[in-house]
Amino acid sequence: MDIGIIEAPTVKQLFIEKIAGMILSGELKPGDKLPSERELAAQARISKSAVHFAMAELERLGFVKTNARHGTYVCDYAKTGNIDTLSLLIHFNNESFLDREHMKD
Repeated sequence: MDIGIIEAPTVKQLFIEKIAGMILSGELKPGDKLPSERELAAQARISKSAVHFAMAELERLGFVKTNARHGTYVCDYAKTGNIDTLSLLIHFNNESFLDREHMKD
C-alpha cells in the first residue's frame, strides 16, 4: 500500500492564504493600509521573517504593494495580478464552493 507523501503547509503559506482570503472575500479592500510586518507577526503569533516573505509573495501575486516608509496597501488584484493570482483565486473559490456544499448537508 502506498499512501503517498503527506505535506503540511508552512506558516508562511498559511499566512498568505489568510491575507489573500481576506482580500478575496472583500474584508480587505483596494487602498486599505495593512499593519506593519511587526504588528502582523505579533497578531498572528508568527515570526517577522515569515510575515516578511509572505508579504513579498503577496506583492508578487498582485494582492499588495509596499511603499518604502509609507506602508503596505491592498491592490486591485484584478488589475495587478498574474497567472499565479488566477490559480490562487480558483483555489479560493473552489474551497468556498466546497464549504457552501458542505453547509447544505
